[in-house]
Amino acid sequence: MSEDCLKLNVYVPGNASTHSHASKAVMLWLYGGAYLIGQSRIYNAERLAAFGDVIVVTANYRVGAFGFLSTGDGVLPGNAGLWDQQAAIAWVYENIADFGGDRNNITLFGESAGGASSTFQLLNPQNKGKIRRVIASSGTFACPWAFNDNSMTSARTFSMRLANRLGCSADRYPGFSVEGHKKILKCLRSRPMTSIIKNSLVSSLEETLFRADWVPSLDGHFIKRDVLSLFKLSSANLDSAGRNVHNFILNDTLLGDVDVMIGSNYDDGEVIVKTTAQLYLSGKTGLNLDDPNLTYEEVSKYYVTKILQDIYGVYNPLPKLEDLFRNVYVSKNMSLASVPDAVVHAVLDMTTDFEFFIPALQTLSNIATVSVHSERKMYMWQFDRKYPYLSRPHWVQHASHGDDLPYVFGFPQSMSEAFNITQAVQKAEWSTARNIMTFWSNFAKSG
Repeated sequence: MSEDCLKLNVYVPGNASTHSHASKAVMLWLYGGAYLIGQSRIYNAERLAAFGDVIVVTANYRVGAFGFLSTGDGVLPGNAGLWDQQAAIAWVYENIADFGGDRNNITLFGESAGGASSTFQLLNPQNKGKIRRVIASSGTFACPWAFNDNSMTSARTFSMRLANRLGCSADRYPGFSVEGHKKILKCLRSRPMTSIIKNSLVSSLEETLFRADWVPSLDGHFIKRDVLSLFKLSSANLDSAGRNVHNFILNDTLLGDVDVMIGSNYDDGEVIVKTTAQLYLSGKTGLNLDDPNLTYEEVSKYYVTKILQDIYGVYNPLPKLEDLFRNVYVSKNMSLASVPDAVVHAVLDMTTDFEFFIPALQTLSNIATVSVHSERKMYMWQFDRKYPYLSRPHWVQHASHGDDLPYVFGFPQSMSEAFNITQAVQKAEWSTARNIMTFWSNFAKSG
């Protein structure tokens, strides 16, 4: 394991030329992993590059505490992982012509945290003129898990907990002062990389019910304010077409300049239900999520209230909101006792909507309010093909989180272990992969 990790991989079709008249569209990939894990190596893009006749670049960026540790001030403002991505964008823009790529036709694409990162990059004025299009799969900056909206407190709190674990206690450097933070940072830098990794999970299950310990946060530089607050508009800011023409903060971003394609998988929420929601509800009720004795009333008491609290910042949400959840996710005429897995399906559906689908829709509709060029293109999609080579819980009947990835990259050998590709890929799956690689590469070429 090495800290020398900020590397790029460039996949070039065999017919690429460095002559400018024959330059190819470029796709720059950012991986997912909840901002905690990930690497570019698994995403071998040879097939996507060859089939789509595009140049594909996959880039590493720092994750976990290395990428998003923050003291909440200028000593360690956070979001180093986002700056790594921005450096990769700049490198590709400056050098891709040497590989036969068109520097004026770069598409940023990613999945989960990579999708959210792709949209975060649209906020950085340094990327102006460097990104032509964005594909965000199962993640945008509006996803609850993608951003710590209490960042000036929580991000620093998590950082101090890590410091305490590693013997860099804030007690030794009292007060949240610049000088104290400098001493803590110096101490952390003296600790082995492996020790930081082993001690980096510092939060409770309840604190990480909807987001991981280390995620993007307000830093005053890359992210200057709560992302969704940027879109809070008065009617005076809108033109006759409903576009925001007077929000100068937004106009300083790329949001009005790029083609965007945003989507999610039908059962994206399975990854969160399986990793945190199930453990949380089990701890509160003593029942497994698919236990027939688990009632929707218990789900509402312990889980729906947490969702509403995360959205509205209230501990006792109005009963009408809880009733709305029941009406949406459990049919009024449905007898829970007579429908197998009705409760777990309700949890899955509300989690998917809260964490993925609604943020995707919200992001696209909000971007549409930014002053746009008339020729700009915007698309939304939903992927619903259940991946056949991985075992999922019996209550997952559709595409889960990440199920689209083997299709995007054409089932490369590098994914065989993670996606259990131990047999010949079936004809129907190849057909779907060819369609998706066609959709993605065509969008990269012309929108």
